[in-house]
Amino acid sequence: MLRIACRSAVWPPPLESAIQEAFGLETRTENFPIVPTADLQPLSDNDILAAAEAEGLNGPDFISAVKKSGVTTLALHPVTLRLLLTEFRVSGILPISRTELFEKGVVRLIEEREERRDIGLAVDSAALIRSASNLACFMVLTGRGSVDLGDEAETGSLTRHELASGPLPVSEPELRALARTGLFDSDGSRSFSFAHRQFAEFLAGRRIGQTMRPHEAKKLLSTTLGPGSGVAGPLRETAAFAAHFSTEIADWLAQTDPEVLAISEIADDSLKRLATKALVNAFRDHRLTDSQLHRDGFNLLGLKYANAEKDIRPLLAERGQGIEDVLECAIEIV
Repeated sequence: MLRIACRSAVWPPPLESAIQEAFGLETRTENFPIVPTADLQPLSDNDILAAAEAEGLNGPDFISAVKKSGVTTLALHPVTLRLLLTEFRVSGILPISRTELFEKGVVRLIEEREERRDIGLAVDSAALIRSASNLACFMVLTGRGSVDLGDEAETGSLTRHELASGPLPVSEPELRALARTGLFDSDGSRSFSFAHRQFAEFLAGRRIGQTMRPHEAKKLLSTTLGPGSGVAGPLRETAAFAAHFSTEIADWLAQTDPEVLAISEIADDSLKRLATKALVNAFRDHRLTDSQLHRDGFNLLGLKYANAEKDIRPLLAERGQGIEDVLECAIEIV
């Protein structure tokens, strides 16, 4: 049996047909497909309540704070729920955006474990976050998800020698200090990785959005066909974070890959409006279809903007051949 877990937006359709061919189509039956798929569902209110109480919090008070702050979508997923629970326990209030949540969450996770003091490294939290950002860029952009501090590193891991001599160097003492923070999970005494990929994506996206020239960032984040073809699948979350820190990147995404902005935190309503129109045009030109809309589960909540109904109402009134996908898109936006 082969089991693959990934985001639906990253799943390459040719892989499914290749698996079917490799394992044999003749073994496929109605009750036992050769490639069954399952979608992970969001957490329920009962799940969130149980998680809060397991952390020693007042469950009803936490759920009330989540709804009051308007961060329900953040509470539906385990990674961001964990950050919300930590923030609520420490400060009693909740961040109102995903980016603000990750900004605070990364700092708290860096400071979560004190064992780094045992190795005699006098590095403050800000310095460790800079090192973590460098490491995140290495991991996200190379596709290697772990660091191996041993002399004979495992295949697919970043080595301490690569990281120390790279364009964004991270020294071995810094690596060992990072491994002892709550931002990372250790696998034995020599290997460690980010506790969740989204932490790496946030740090890499922030670094790209804040420090790189727009044309360089676009080239780095785009598919092999170039910036005009949109974002490379595995880098979509990283690009969404980068867009929050760069209006030029946000504008590029709105034009070439608008659904990426739906998972971003762009405050500018004009960009959200531009992204929505670009998304509708993708359905009008049949570059996207209603089946993709439902199968891939586009998250359109991030495209909310003031007076959006003025743009959507005319779409719902359109009629004619080939307009069905546009109508489905408009309904989903509503």
